[in-house]
This record gives sequence, structure tokens and C-alpha cells, in this order.
Amino acid sequence: MTSVPRLFVNALRRAWHDRVLGLAAEAGFWQLLSLPSAILAILGAIGLFSGWLGADNLNHLQRSIDDALTHVIVPSAVDSTIAPALHRILFGGRIDVVSISFIVSLWTGSSAMATFVNTITIAYGMRQARGAVASRLLALRLYVGFVLTSIVLLPLLVLGPGDFVNLFPDKWHHGVSVVTDIAYWPVVVVISLTLLATLY
Repeated sequence: MTSVPRLFVNALRRAWHDRVLGLAAEAGFWQLLSLPSAILAILGAIGLFSGWLGADNLNHLQRSIDDALTHVIVPSAVDSTIAPALHRILFGGRIDVVSISFIVSLWTGSSAMATFVNTITIAYGMRQARGAVASRLLALRLYVGFVLTSIVLLPLLVLGPGDFVNLFPDKWHHGVSVVTDIAYWPVVVVISLTLLATLY
């Protein structure tokens, strides 16, 4: 057997042995399950800072989310159910929504992260590097870091440099504008890549 077919067969054999498809399905399941509660927790946390962010920026964020949802959910359902609930979360400062959503997302999200950590550990041949409890605690820390970073990153991605400058007092606009023109998108990209690279 030539080197290329042998490499292909060995890769398939190793993937089957390491349960790659099963791990991918497990990660996808937990990730999908954690998504609604994680989004609620992040939006609820943003809503707690509604006074600082301002009504215009929150309205812009809500419109962006509503527009995105109309591509995957029936527009009438978005208008009648999701948009009013989203408005209450963003403008109400609902600490109960944040608390419950964060606890649920902590369980489901850390389960997804634990699967990612397990998969990466297997891929690097370090299955014995840490025990099950240590792996779960690592996944929990990574997920909490992911959520906290997303609370900062999501508004930055939605607002853009122009609206970000408007968060500051008028007398600061020129100085902040100079900094954001140079550093805004590089900082957002670096934060995003750091978040991803932390897994590896």
C-alpha cells in the first residue's frame, strides 16, 4: 500500500478509535443546549449596564439581534414574542434572568467545553495528563472566561467604532476616536483569537 492510502487508512482507524464522530456529536449537543441560556445571560448582563450604555446603543443592539433572528425564525414570532422579551431583558436590568440563565448555561456550557477539552487532549495524545475532576474544573474556568469575555466582545462587535465613541462624553470624542481608528478592530480580533487559542 502506498504512503497516501496508508495515511488515509491510519487516519480513519485512529478517528474511529478516538471516537471523533461521537465526541463531535456530544460537543454539538451540549453547545446547542447551552446557547439559549448563554445568550440570555450575556444579554441580561448587558442590560444591567443599560444606564451607562444608553438607550440608543441598546436599541441598535436589539435591532441587530431582531434582524438576525428573522433569518432563522418566522418574523411574526420574532415581533410578537422574542422582541418584547428581549426588550424587557435589555432595558429591565433583570438580575433574576441573569442568575438563572447563568447557572443553566454554566452547567450546559461547561459540559460542552469539557467535551472540547477532552477532544483536544485526545488529539494531542495527553489522555493521562489530568483526571476527570481536573478536566471538568478546567472546562468550567474556560467557560466562565468565555462568558465574561463575550459580555465585553459582543457589544464591541455590534456597536463598531462610531457608536463606541458616542458612549463617552463629548469632550473625550476626539481622543477616543483617534485611539479607536487605530486599535478598535485589532483589539477585537486579538480578543477573539485569544479566546479561541486558549483552548489549545
